[in-house]
Amino acid sequence: MKKQSENMPKLHAEQLVIHALQTLLDLNRTSLPVYEDNKCIGVIYLCDLVNFLTMDDPTGELLFHKLNFDLESAMNLMSKI
Repeated sequence: MKKQSENMPKLHAEQLVIHALQTLLDLNRTSLPVYEDNKCIGVIYLCDLVNFLTMDDPTGELLFHKLNFDLESAMNLMSKI
């Protein structure tokens, strides 16, 4: 029998930011856990991703580049601010 937590939606550390955003929006969620090697390494919030996309980039020149970061890298950068 599967645990209930196995059926819950989750993100993976290697997923791109753009795919994480799409998952959150598709599921109408504001947050989801992030897993690496079947271990939860944190929770990502929609507002965190929006802040990541806009931080240190007032003109939006880096937006495309940031959308293609993997979640683990984005989470590491956000933890440093």
